[in-house]
Amino acid sequence: MWQLLAQKTTFLTWERKRDPSQNTRLQRTHLHFEGLESRQLLAVDLMPSTASANETNYVTESDSHPELINPEAAEDIAIRNGDAWWVGVSNGESSDDAEWGESPNVSQWSDIRVADVDGNGVDDIIGREPDGTLWTARSQEARFSIEPWGSWATDVDWLHVGVGDFNGDGLQEVVGFADGTWQVSGSTGTRFINETWAQWRKTAMWKDLNVADVNGDGLDDVVGRSEGGGWWVGYSNGVEFKTKRWTKWSNKVVWENVLFADVNGDRRDDVIGRTNGKWWVGLSTGIEFENSRWGSWSKNAVWSDVVSGDFNGDGIQEIAGRAHNRAWWVSLSNSSSFINERWGAWDKTTNWQDVQTADLNGDGRDDLLGREPNQVIAAISTGSDFFNTPWTELTATSAWNNMVAGQFALSGDQPPIEDSNIDGVDGHALPAIPIFDYENQPPTGDFNDDGVINDKDIDLLCAAIRTSPDDLRFDLTRDDVVNKDDYDYMIKEILGTTPGDANLDKIMNSEDLVQVFTVGKYETKQPAGWAEGDWNCDGVFNTDDLVAAMLANTWTAN
Repeated sequence: MWQLLAQKTTFLTWERKRDPSQNTRLQRTHLHFEGLESRQLLAVDLMPSTASANETNYVTESDSHPELINPEAAEDIAIRNGDAWWVGVSNGESSDDAEWGESPNVSQWSDIRVADVDGNGVDDIIGREPDGTLWTARSQEARFSIEPWGSWATDVDWLHVGVGDFNGDGLQEVVGFADGTWQVSGSTGTRFINETWAQWRKTAMWKDLNVADVNGDGLDDVVGRSEGGGWWVGYSNGVEFKTKRWTKWSNKVVWENVLFADVNGDRRDDVIGRTNGKWWVGLSTGIEFENSRWGSWSKNAVWSDVVSGDFNGDGIQEIAGRAHNRAWWVSLSNSSSFINERWGAWDKTTNWQDVQTADLNGDGRDDLLGREPNQVIAAISTGSDFFNTPWTELTATSAWNNMVAGQFALSGDQPPIEDSNIDGVDGHALPAIPIFDYENQPPTGDFNDDGVINDKDIDLLCAAIRTSPDDLRFDLTRDDVVNKDDYDYMIKEILGTTPGDANLDKIMNSEDLVQVFTVGKYETKQPAGWAEGDWNCDGVFNTDDLVAAMLANTWTAN
């Protein structure tokens, strides 16, 4: 039995078939919403109400095995076991791991990053030891040369460590932020040289620090959000970061899954974040972020492993996330909003680790990687859903950790492609879920879509003002925030009345007072709506509401 959680649903069929030759479940889904317009659909979450005892460890959902496009362009995986790095070189269908390098204290590395630091065209691994030493595991003909390349201070707390090409020399550098200072460790090809590139306010309680090319000039920049909600960009000019505020997000809400990705294909990274189930995007213009709401994910689901990547190969990045009921959802970008599709599922009882994106078969589409204790599972993108397959078997040990993806093998180092008995499973991704288009369908005041604007809509607006000031469905004044201005606009301009008019007949008289006092919520602190005496939008009926009504000065004697 499956439940569809939606605002309005009048017809739903879910057909399930099982292939007796496979220990897996085949699913065919047909969804039909009778009389449901796209603007009415708030959020959809598919959740199993019962679980089959025959549920496999991972569920494959795809029309066919993905076609191999370019194995030599495929990304590999590296994973640490104790003081040794092991690499699984991709052949386009799987990878077999082999030890590539070992050195004392590798197990103590932190802030592990992947970057080509020596310019030989393949990726290396960077890590920081507790004594401050920056180490590199340089890829050289199917092995790592593990070398100390520099040192960082140990008496500060490095809040962010990233990699990027900040000076445009083709070599990737390491950047770190600590105590208000952005430090760039530039690569000479054989070692790192530390330089201070910017000073930011050290008391700002910075969040979501990251590396991104926000102006599309080919030089990576740094970004961060202050406690006041301001997004600040340190854009690189090749020798330092020039700092400027680009936008502001509300600091009254909790932001989750903040990512940087190019979601409209203009080669400039945009900022993405989710609050109260709603996805907001700050599109980069090259000089600032322009904020707008792009879609929603269910608030009833617990989301994990939220990542960005180009999963359908259209050159625009999307968002993917795994709901608590196993399902992988992808939010496809149409350059102005997200369209949600269900692409597959993973076992919800497995403690998935090191979940990330990588193009594992070189087809130009990002895939998903996840690690069980002794196995790596790949979800290969077909362009419309994910095909799950075992990718790398790991020796039974508890020491595996810090799996990363990159192109570690030089040309010719890839192992040959062997015959595979991995079978695809027929199935279908769920149809796209439409989302709101607030620019073309501005709110009218009929928030519950019942065809009339009345006290129920006022109550919904007041609830949004109190709890969801960023929910632009209620932004009647179109100023990108939901507040008392929207309340005043609805009462005066849309309904043509004033506080105190409990029955909305456009006059306040004794009938209104009889109505609200008959309900019996005055000064009881019980939740109250407009028709029950809440005329100042605080959710209760007390003296403040009577004062608001009297100040309106519209009392009419019967």
